[in-house]
Amino acid sequence: MRALRAAAAALVVAALLALPAAAGAATTSKLGPLSMGYGQTIWNYDFTEVPGSWNHVDWAASVLFYNNAEINKVKSAFGGRYWLFGSKKHAYMNNGSGGLYDDDGGRKTDTPSCLGSTRHYREYAPPSSDRMGYNPSFGYYTFTTTHYDHHELCNDWYDDSEGTEADLYNRAVGKGWAAYHNYANFYNYEWRDEGNHHWRNNGYATYIRVP
Repeated sequence: MRALRAAAAALVVAALLALPAAAGAATTSKLGPLSMGYGQTIWNYDFTEVPGSWNHVDWAASVLFYNNAEINKVKSAFGGRYWLFGSKKHAYMNNGSGGLYDDDGGRKTDTPSCLGSTRHYREYAPPSSDRMGYNPSFGYYTFTTTHYDHHELCNDWYDDSEGTEADLYNRAVGKGWAAYHNYANFYNYEWRDEGNHHWRNNGYATYIRVP
């Protein structure tokens, strides 16, 4: 099965490169830093370009993996369902020693097509360590944006951050991990349509404890 998935991923590389930049740049009035304590901050949206700005956001941050989180560890844990890479976006953070960007394509549940849909998350942390530096409140953590891609190769649209957030929560619970749905306010409520970018985010992030 893994070999078949790897082959399928290789076949869609050219198609992915030909795609428009996901939903295209969207706008928000809610962009801002979230203090995580101990001199660390994360920003509550990811961006379509660097430097990021309020009129070049992609999706709202909606999941925090904490305790012993590391990007590849999380991606491996969810790899049975989220197995295909996506196009890269950018997130901004301060690990306690200055601001920096991370780029991530995240993972998707299926290949792009004209008729199908695929859930998609992107996970961010400092690229030198793939996790935020140790924080007494959160341990080692990463932060994640979520959405749902529809008909990416024909008449594409994007929505349902809440649905993909809930899917990650349910799969974490299924693994026996502690998880807290809509645990913390990330101050990024968006429930509106902007072109083919359909904001569906209630502003509250789910926290998932990685063993």
